[in-house]
Amino acid sequence: MKVNAKSNLRARFEAFVEILDGFENIDALLKTGQKTDTRMRADYLLQNRRVIVEQKTLESNPTGKPQQFADRIMRERGIVAYGRVTTQRIFSSQPDAVALQRDLVLSLAKVIDADVAKADKQTRDTRLDL
Repeated sequence: MKVNAKSNLRARFEAFVEILDGFENIDALLKTGQKTDTRMRADYLLQNRRVIVEQKTLESNPTGKPQQFADRIMRERGIVAYGRVTTQRIFSSQPDAVALQRDLVLSLAKVIDADVAKADKQTRDTRLDL
C-alpha cells in the first residue's frame, strides 16, 4: 500500500501493520476459500497467529456533544453564562456537579464503548477459529 503525507491515520496504520512479524490479513485469508459464516472477524493476525488485531477508527466527531449537553443543562436549570466558560464552571453551582460532569464524559464515551465492545467480539470470534 502506497502511503504519503496526506494519507489518513487508517491507511498509515494499514501500511505499518503489513511489515510486522507474521502479518496475515484475515479478509484475504477468507477470500482464499476458508470457511465463512456469519461471525465477525478481526482484521489481522501477527506473530504466527499469537496476536489478533482489530482496527477501529473513530468516524464521528463528538466535539459538539459537550456544548449540547451544557446548553441542555443551562436551559433546564435556568443557568446563565456569558462568553466562553468551562463545563466545570457551569456545573459548579449545582448540587450534583460531579454527577453532571460524569454524565457528560459518559455521553462522549458511548461511541467508543460500542466500538470496543464490537472489537472484543470480533477478536473473540477470531480466536475461536484459530
